[in-house]
Amino acid sequence: MTDSEKTVRALFCAFNKLTAARAALDAWNFFPVADFDTGSNLCRTWKAGVEAIKRDESLSVCELLERAAKSMLRFSKGNAGAILAALCKGFSEAVTLRGRLDSAGLEDAFSRAAARAYTLLPDPVTDGTMLGLVQHCKQQAATCKTCTLPEAWRLLAAATHTYLQPKDPPDPGALGLSLILDGVSEFLSNGVDAVQENNILFSKHGANAGYTYAVSCAVLSKAPVTPDVLLQKLQPLGDAVQVNRRADIFFFSLKTNQPDRVLAAAMRFGNLTDISIENCVYQRV
Repeated sequence: MTDSEKTVRALFCAFNKLTAARAALDAWNFFPVADFDTGSNLCRTWKAGVEAIKRDESLSVCELLERAAKSMLRFSKGNAGAILAALCKGFSEAVTLRGRLDSAGLEDAFSRAAARAYTLLPDPVTDGTMLGLVQHCKQQAATCKTCTLPEAWRLLAAATHTYLQPKDPPDPGALGLSLILDGVSEFLSNGVDAVQENNILFSKHGANAGYTYAVSCAVLSKAPVTPDVLLQKLQPLGDAVQVNRRADIFFFSLKTNQPDRVLAAAMRFGNLTDISIENCVYQRV
């Protein structure tokens, strides 16, 4: 596996970790702002980055990080997403100037990441926030310059937990950023084993590619209709669509990123029952 392929998969591992905790981060109520969307904003912003590079593993590591950062800046959501995008932009700039990503350059990378994000904040950085965590990572990275990259990243991930544990309550943005660091560390430490063969996010071929949810349902038909009609309505919303009929009941399943739209489309044909929505990312990470 090339360094570029490892980079793409490491960023996807981070996305998996973040996605699994999305609802918990959204529900985290903290002072002074309780807007209940931090996890969603972080996920949407990071997803923009990984979507921009998932099919371009022929690019260099520097080019991949730069492309991902630009996409995050363009499609960032909310305050947390904007800060995350700025952090990634500063990090990628440092890597590009150095010409490679290694443990010796991590201190400068986190320093530039913090400098980029500082421009978004009119007030001094509060301890325990995303910026506070990045500053802590910068200090930790200064002690890791002779380590291998997996070792350095593992130490950084461990340091984030030590940093956040005394905070009460922890900032959800900082928690999300720590999950991203965890995801990268897990992949670099475990290599290919961290990417399961049947993981939806890493599948490059077949019907599973790129879909987060597996939806199945039974529809109690209101009026005479053929399975082909329901199939045509569902196909634009996902892949691996299957529709079967038994008397006046239709059974369907598919992979999708829009389970709400799938159920709304199915309701036009009758009453829904036996609804199942499986988060494949959460189950397989």
